[in-house]
Amino acid sequence: MSTGQFLNPQGQPADYFYPAVGDASVEGVIESVVQGITGCGTVRADARQGSAGSSWEGAPTSGPLSTNPIPYGNPLKLQYSGQATFCRGQRVKFDVVAAPYGVQAVNVQAI
Repeated sequence: MSTGQFLNPQGQPADYFYPAVGDASVEGVIESVVQGITGCGTVRADARQGSAGSSWEGAPTSGPLSTNPIPYGNPLKLQYSGQATFCRGQRVKFDVVAAPYGVQAVNVQAI
């Protein structure tokens, strides 16, 4: 599993897990499903693998927080498409690959 440095809520660099290309059997949950498109949506990896439902603990922004914060977004969230049909809140495991428009979850399976 991959780790990288992100800012913690106090604005200091800290190591956090994030799903990166090549990671396999990452556990998470279906966060959203695109209506009208079968097998497409957003999956969120567990921040602490093996701890279901654990969420991102890093700071949501970077840069001079009081003047012009730069949004990071949540690096645990990935798009998936062309997979089986899932429902929001369903526990899954998945692999991470490079896709034409960024990193994507593939081989999504219910657990």
